[in-house]
Amino acid sequence: MRFSDTLKARQNFRYADVESSYQGLYPDNYWGSYVRPTDDPDFPVESDPNLRQISRYGSAYQDKTQTITLDNHLQADLTFGATEHTLLAGLDFRHFDARRRNGSTDYDLPELFFDVYNPVYGVDFAKPELTNRFRSDLSQVGIYGQDQIKWRQWLLTVSIRQDWASSQTHQKRDGEITDTTQDDEAFTYRTALGYQFDNGIAPYYSYSESFDPAIGADRLGNVFKPTTGQQHEVGIKYQPPGYNAYVSLSAYHLVQQNVLTPDLTEPDNPQQKQTGEVVAHGMELEGKASLANGLDITAGYAYTATEVTKTEEDSEQGKWLTYTPKHQASLWLDYTQPSGAFSGVGMGAGTRYVGMNYGDLSNSQKAPSYVLADLAAHYDLSKLDARMKGLRLSVNVNNLLDKTFVVTCGDGYCFYGERRTVLASLRYNW
Repeated sequence: MRFSDTLKARQNFRYADVESSYQGLYPDNYWGSYVRPTDDPDFPVESDPNLRQISRYGSAYQDKTQTITLDNHLQADLTFGATEHTLLAGLDFRHFDARRRNGSTDYDLPELFFDVYNPVYGVDFAKPELTNRFRSDLSQVGIYGQDQIKWRQWLLTVSIRQDWASSQTHQKRDGEITDTTQDDEAFTYRTALGYQFDNGIAPYYSYSESFDPAIGADRLGNVFKPTTGQQHEVGIKYQPPGYNAYVSLSAYHLVQQNVLTPDLTEPDNPQQKQTGEVVAHGMELEGKASLANGLDITAGYAYTATEVTKTEEDSEQGKWLTYTPKHQASLWLDYTQPSGAFSGVGMGAGTRYVGMNYGDLSNSQKAPSYVLADLAAHYDLSKLDARMKGLRLSVNVNNLLDKTFVVTCGDGYCFYGERRTVLASLRYNW
């Protein structure tokens, strides 16, 4: 909403409701495997010297999360002497509700014993009871202010923010109930300075701090502390005069405390834990350009190096952060017909490369790199009827070739990435 030429207000609202479920079978013993000589569950378990039999157990969990995010701010565009100011002042609110139920079968169900040399699949067994329960509620309120100051060809940005967060966690595990409450607050700020040359080159430097309340608790019931961070970044941007093109190159150094990482102690019950401190540094290269009427290209490359600098586990000290590829790259081409009978019709195609990553903090297991192809089609509906201005219909196909690939590995288990997915969307901008 615009009140005047210098003052306007914005409000953003978002609501999300996501549910997921997972079921799986896991081996309990292989070496010194066990086998029951009869179907009687009360019969004593004997060792299998031939190592043919694997005892297994079933595990299942269900997740449900709801998120509400609301942001309100005022913007004032003012001029004081030779300086131009863009002032922001706002308040935002976030509420997060997470629930999980999980459980497992007995570890010695006779119907789940598996002969590796004569496998039988599709055996029925009693489904696990979801006796373990977890719920976490987080509410966060923040107020912030920013002033972007332009003087001649200099651009200075200064932002400040104050956050208050409160979380409640309820956990029932193996019959024991744990309830915890945690309140946190933090003051953070960001500043950036840049200079715009007449030839389109703009170098800059920025420093920023972050505060992100973590949801949930570890497997022992300890509530997570907020994740905090401090980042220095230098870079250069280039927009050649007279061309619809843009290139940016940046390098950064990031330190984060209380980083959430996977806890692989119990693979049938995925959990998270917090690592004391992680350092990351890297560089990012991105370019966008319009090559011809309606044809656009976007390309990017990122290099990331990480190191665990503070941890309670000696095996994790100095190791690579989980789920963090060293190299990532992408290329995307998009063409939209500018005129004629097919005006507004567009097609896009591209590829993504993701390098190898480690699934555990001791770096004992890693997943290989992979390359995926994507495809998209879109149509500006205003070309069909002017009354539908702002409506855009899109269809995106990710992993077009339905390639089988591994996202990550940890504790002897590897996890496949998504197969080919097709997503249709209708978007309206006003």
